[in-house]
Amino acid sequence: MASALAIRQGDPILGVDLDAARARIAAIPGVQSVTIERRLPSELRVFLVERQPLAIWQNDGRYQLVDRTGQPAGDNVADFPALPLVVGPDALPHVAALLDMLGAEPSLRPRFKAAQWVSNRRWTIELSGPVGNIEVRLPEVDPEAAWHELARLEAEQKLLERKVVVVDMRLPDRLVLRIPGGAEQPAKAGPAPSLPARRKAAGRDA
Repeated sequence: MASALAIRQGDPILGVDLDAARARIAAIPGVQSVTIERRLPSELRVFLVERQPLAIWQNDGRYQLVDRTGQPAGDNVADFPALPLVVGPDALPHVAALLDMLGAEPSLRPRFKAAQWVSNRRWTIELSGPVGNIEVRLPEVDPEAAWHELARLEAEQKLLERKVVVVDMRLPDRLVLRIPGGAEQPAKAGPAPSLPARRKAAGRDA
C-alpha cells in the first residue's frame, strides 16, 4: 500500500494528490473501498475496507479469490482452502446465487468439490462419491429447486452413496443417472411433482 500512495518521507503534505492516491489504492485486489484524510501539519490517514473472500475462481489455469459479488479479493488462495471452487470465464456474476444455493442445503456442503458455469446458463456441480467424484448437472431454470431435490433424495434414498458418476437433473420430468463405464439410465426416483412446471424450459443444454 505504501508504494500505491507514492509518497516519500519529507514530501510536502499539501502536495499529495489525494484523489490519485485513493485511485491507486482502490485498484489493489482485495480493496473494497478506501478513504484518505489529510491531517495537518504532517499526517495522512488511510482507512481501508477489504473484500471478504468467499470463493476461489479458476479460469485459464489461474486461481483468484473473489467476494460475494465476484470482485477480486486477493491472490493468496492457499490461505483459504475451504472456500468453494468456481470454474468458468463467465461464472463471476453468478457467484452470489451459487453461494446462496449451497448454503441452503448444508447436508450437501461436505461433498462439494467445485462448480462449473456451463455455456453461460447453468451449473454443473462436482461432489465427492463412493467411487470418485459425482457430476451433478443442474437445470438452467430453477437450479435451487433441483438442489433441494438432490438433498431430499440423498436423505431419503442415499442417492449419492450409489455407484454413480453423473446425476443429470436437466430434464423436467425425470432424473438420469450414469454408472461408471455405463450408459445413462433413468432413475426410479424422479424430481418432485412441483419441479416440471418450474423447469419446463430446461430441456436444452450443452
